[in-house]
Amino acid sequence: MGPYDPQLRYFGPDGSVLCKLIPTHPPDIPQLEDVFNRSAYHHDVGYAGTKTWWNFWFNQRSRHKVDVAFLDNMLAGIDQYLFEDKINREEADEAIDFAYIAYNVVRASGWVFYKTDEGEYGY
Repeated sequence: MGPYDPQLRYFGPDGSVLCKLIPTHPPDIPQLEDVFNRSAYHHDVGYAGTKTWWNFWFNQRSRHKVDVAFLDNMLAGIDQYLFEDKINREEADEAIDFAYIAYNVVRASGWVFYKTDEGEYGY
């Protein structure tokens, strides 16, 4: 993967029709879009580099570590925005709920949209 590009969407399965259904940030908190997009980029970087999807699928410890880092990055970004008064406590609580939903979805099925080094999807 190349360096982070804020013009690209990383939050949601790139190129999937699901992208139209998945918000890029918690509802009514657009200022957090970059937090969630950067977290998703780093998650994609963590998944990248595996030659075959089945190798990655069976390496649950590696997947779990990458997925937990995804959640940690989202939560750290939310905390930073709260600390900098870019969002209020109520918005932070809503964003935390959104982050946990995103994390749980990724834990359950994020590997499905993973692309191998050969460009094949993991499903």
